[in-house]
Amino acid sequence: MKSLNTLLLASACTLGFATSASYAADPAVDYAGERLETMEQTLILAGLIEVYGDYSFIDGASGHAEHTFSGSSDSDDYFELGGAVRLSVPFADRISGQFDFDAEYRPLNDDDADGDHYSGSNTVGLHLSYRDPMSYLFGLFGGAGQVDYVDEDGSRFWFGGVEAQYYFDQVTLYAQAGLLDGSEEANDDGLRNAWFARGVGRYFLSDYSMAQAEIAYVDGERDFDDDDMYGVSWGLRLEHQFMPIPVSLFAAYEGNYFSSEDANSSFDDGSFTEHAFLVGAKYSFGATGLKVNDRYGATLDTPGFGRWVAAGNELD
Repeated sequence: MKSLNTLLLASACTLGFATSASYAADPAVDYAGERLETMEQTLILAGLIEVYGDYSFIDGASGHAEHTFSGSSDSDDYFELGGAVRLSVPFADRISGQFDFDAEYRPLNDDDADGDHYSGSNTVGLHLSYRDPMSYLFGLFGGAGQVDYVDEDGSRFWFGGVEAQYYFDQVTLYAQAGLLDGSEEANDDGLRNAWFARGVGRYFLSDYSMAQAEIAYVDGERDFDDDDMYGVSWGLRLEHQFMPIPVSLFAAYEGNYFSSEDANSSFDDGSFTEHAFLVGAKYSFGATGLKVNDRYGATLDTPGFGRWVAAGNELD
């Protein structure tokens, strides 16, 4: 529950700060809450609070991963709760910073799962970017987080990279690349010494409806003898905002495939695939509509670093 409590505190603080400043800072909204006809070419103070629940299951665990995922049954399933807080703050007409906090929690215990099983994570991220809302964005991002397991010490991790977006008409293209590392002394099996790349495409059916697809790849090491490990993640998301109420609902699918290979012995080899189906709600402030927020507000996020790091331990 630690991750959820932290998420609730971060949400309350962010909402209180943003509510006091959003009307004054947002050129996309007038004092009656209506969208202005002409957008100014300046960034806005904007953000969001998101919560979701999901059903996940493991498909085809093989090799050493079978020790984590129900032995010979090669499958496991569970429910998960999670959420995110994002706040974008403009420093100048084209320069802004964004704060992210993401948390997940799986209500598992020793009776439900092996001790290596991922039980939750929390991640803090910061972005600094230069953006022309009509054309492009480029910037830097970094952060750190903590992974929890059912019955083992957690793993700490940190990350950094570069990111860019390109805007045209109803489409946003988003790319990220960087490095991910973890603490060997806390848990030798978590993913570390890794590089990653991610691509996201967003299509806005209207100012208030969006379809998103993404794919990511991560490659690094795990275990005390530096076994090779890689992962592929993919996802789809549909979202609609119900204006004038600044609340949207979304449904999403996320998939992950992780594999590890020991150069010295096949005993440590293993792989598994995970599927997750999510439904959730998002409260947005400071921007009118999903597309305005994408081009002027809290448009940035980060990959599922906590899940990636934990997969190294689950492959043990």
